[in-house]
Amino acid sequence: MTSKLFYRDAFNALCGPKLGEGLHRTVFLCAFDPTLVIKVENTDWPEHKNIAEFNNWQENCDAPTFGKWLAPCVRISPEGRVLIQKRTEPIHHRDLPAMLPAFLTDIKQENFGWYDGRIVAHDYPRLNGPLSKRLRKADWR
Repeated sequence: MTSKLFYRDAFNALCGPKLGEGLHRTVFLCAFDPTLVIKVENTDWPEHKNIAEFNNWQENCDAPTFGKWLAPCVRISPEGRVLIQKRTEPIHHRDLPAMLPAFLTDIKQENFGWYDGRIVAHDYPRLNGPLSKRLRKADWR
């Protein structure tokens, strides 16, 4: 069961259309649940962005001050190459907040979206620590 055909078949059963692509990961709509996305590390030698993001979620999801700013992670594969996360809806430029938590990095519109009636980061493998409640002016250039 380790043939390339098996892996391709499993991938196609899980992943729907490609939603986006970054330097290290490609994001797909989940084929069986449109409320989820699947993030796949792009290289044979992963940068461990999925693992870092999943760990950031696990460490901060129960802290209301921090967790409310992060799109929930649902599951990660054993080696971290595949991450399943709640899907966010695109955010319009006019809705971008003027202030963001200082712990968030890589501030650009495509890394944020709407989830459960609030704006969240859906790309957060790196956080500025130690985490604090401090807000800073967002530079959306």
